[in-house]
Amino acid sequence: MQNTQSLLSLVKGQTYSYASFRALQQELFDANKTSGPAQDEWLVAYSKANWQRWQRIEEKFVPSEALLEAVAAVKRPMTWVLITEAWCGDAAQLTPFIGLVASKTEAIDLTIVLRDENLELMDQFLTNGGRSIPMLVVLDGETGELIGKWGPRPAALQTAVAELKQAGAPKEEMIAKVQQWYAQDKLQNTEAEFVEKLNEWGS
Repeated sequence: MQNTQSLLSLVKGQTYSYASFRALQQELFDANKTSGPAQDEWLVAYSKANWQRWQRIEEKFVPSEALLEAVAAVKRPMTWVLITEAWCGDAAQLTPFIGLVASKTEAIDLTIVLRDENLELMDQFLTNGGRSIPMLVVLDGETGELIGKWGPRPAALQTAVAELKQAGAPKEEMIAKVQQWYAQDKLQNTEAEFVEKLNEWGS
């Protein structure tokens, strides 16, 4: 891995705030496009479905008291770099959650970047050798020191996905089961993990 001081230097191309990345999602939806160099029909379809999921989470998700308390207790200034793409189904579920967490405290500065514009950065944070997203890279806001990372999905779902892959499940079946898991879980596992991580990172 790169020296932690130089990780931010690996960020290339456009960077986004939560609001500007949200606007990009809307723009891509309206233009019948997705992010990244590939504009395959199936990727565009995923991106359109993801935008609808994103909006549904913004409308319906209510953070728990435990999460709000963990955010309020953050003392350490942090820079969060979220690596993602518009076509990623996990990102559609998790980006609005991460954006909400960051919005609740001035201690967290959230920057969003596209994976395929930042492969050198992405390759510092592989998951089982793959460029899985979303990937949240957490840096000390003053020194740039690497504090931690989180992603590409909650641990319980990551285990379920690994089991599906091991069983040879078709891609479309895995995608459907992942989205079903999120619908049933309602971000409860994600919240629990972030309460733990915020206590770890932010003290």
